[in-house]
Amino acid sequence: MIPSVFFGIYLNLTFGMIICVAMDPAMAHLSVIEIILTSRKIFHYHAWKLFGFHILSFFIMLLGVLCFGVGMFAAIPTIMYAQADIYYSHRQHGGLPVVYGAIADGHGGETHNENAPLLH
Repeated sequence: MIPSVFFGIYLNLTFGMIICVAMDPAMAHLSVIEIILTSRKIFHYHAWKLFGFHILSFFIMLLGVLCFGVGMFAAIPTIMYAQADIYYSHRQHGGLPVVYGAIADGHGGETHNENAPLLH
């Protein structure tokens, strides 16, 4: 049971940015598989920082539950907005890894930037 919990956490972290990547107008030309790969690349380069963000998100949700569940109406949109803000602010500053050339120049070609920071 314990390994399946860790595997579930890993999958949640790995594919956590799929919604942000799919909603990004600059990524409109990517296929579904390329969007999934982009989310994996973002996690691969910045795993510990995204893990810290998800731990913080867990405690915010826990506070929402402790407020008799009513706090969830504020906690969930706040966490979703924070995740989108992380994605877009670092995309704007060129801190996301380039996958299939989508972020850098909008053209094809499988390239990536291994030294690009996501979270400062």
